[in-house]
Amino acid sequence: MPASHCGIVGVTPSYGLIATEGVFPLSWSLDHVGPLARSVADAAILLAGFTGAPLSWRERQLAGSASG
Repeated sequence: MPASHCGIVGVTPSYGLIATEGVFPLSWSLDHVGPLARSVADAAILLAGFTGAPLSWRERQLAGSASG
């Protein structure tokens, strides 16, 4: 079921962007680790946290202005 049918946002990152260590493998080519969040801004924050990449000032400003 798509995340949008549940009122949330899901991100499927590129294969290998986020480590799959500790994830129970179902299929090495289909397994992806990605965030499920209330908004795109929240998903961007989570994705940055998963990858260890810092958010730019503009992305932080966008995330802070998101209404929930």
